[in-house]
Parts: sequence; C-alpha cells; structure tokens
Amino acid sequence: MYRNKSFKEPKFLREYLVTFPVNHGYIGAVYEDRVMPAMNYNQGVSIDQTKWIGRELTFDLDLTDYDEVRECNCVGRDFCEICWTLMQDAYKIVDDTLRTEFGFENIVWIFSGGRGYHAWVLDKIVYDLSEEQRKSIVAYIQLIYTTVNYEKIEDIDTISIPLRNRIYRYLVRNYFLDNDVEYLMKLNGIGKKTIENVKEKLTNLQKN
Repeated sequence: MYRNKSFKEPKFLREYLVTFPVNHGYIGAVYEDRVMPAMNYNQGVSIDQTKWIGRELTFDLDLTDYDEVRECNCVGRDFCEICWTLMQDAYKIVDDTLRTEFGFENIVWIFSGGRGYHAWVLDKIVYDLSEEQRKSIVAYIQLIYTTVNYEKIEDIDTISIPLRNRIYRYLVRNYFLDNDVEYLMKLNGIGKKTIENVKEKLTNLQKN
C-alpha cells in the first residue's frame, strides 16, 4: 500500500492512475502544500507538516472496539453473523444521528475490507468545518468517553436525549422487550428496578 501521495491538479492524478493502475484507492484532504516522500535530494513534506484546507468528515467503526461486549467467540479481526450485528446497529445509530441531528444528506458507507465500516460525509459544508467543530460532532456521537468508568445511559446529559432514545430504539428495544426480567437479571447481572425502568421507557418510545 502506498500512502499520502498528492497531486497538484486532477490531471496529474489521472496520469498516475494510467501509469500505475491500482485495485482501489482512498481520496483524502486538500492540503496547502503537496505531500511528498523523502528522497536523497529532498527531505519531503509529511502529512503532519502541512495544514489541510478542506476534507471530508469520516468515521471508522471497527469490531475490535467491541471485543469487551461480544457474546460470541470472535476476537480481533474475526467476526460472525452474531457479532456483525453490532456493526449494523452502530451504522444505523451513527447514520440516523448524522442525518437527523446534523442535517447531513450525502453519506457513503464503505466496508473497510476487514473488520468494520467507514462512513464518509460528503456534503459540501463539511469541507470547511474546523478541527474543533469536527471534534464536537464526534463527541456528541461518542456519548460515553471511557470504558473504565461506565456512564449510565439514564444519566446522559439532556442535550443528548435524541441520541439516547435512538440507542434505545435500535440497540436495546428488541433485546429487552423480547426477554423477561428474570432472564435479563441472570444473564447480565442488571438490577430488577433498572430493567423495569428500561422496559417502561422502551414501551413509551414505541407508543410515540
């Protein structure tokens, strides 16, 4: 794989692809300077040494991030029909949030080729988003920031209620409504009161 190749004009990219055919490629940001590899006569310009002036908004969903909650025997890059549903649920939640809360329309989802999805938001407005604005969008979707001190979904800030309810609908609804309280308590060690509260909220969401 060749990384961080840049071209001053589209015609140079075309010439490169004609001369060196590739199986697949990813087009990245537009930078102030041309990113170049180091050579004997040139120190080059690394991707970290130049400022980007426009880029897509991308999200990378990997199954390896779900190793702690996978209920099958898969780990790392392995996946099966059971744990792949985690990727499908994550896709639904992220896609719906980007479209509903942020108003993005042109979102392309691509299989990463190994263990998950890549989401590319291609709306023109995203090219001008600053680093801080991008971090704010990610922070809203991320919701829970640490796997050490788990945050209760009931305690999530009120500004994120639409996202919290979306998680209930896509990720929790069938699991909780299709199983009785005793089964859920035994399987997950969740308290009876918590399970009953979740069931009540899910039922109310269905009515709405």
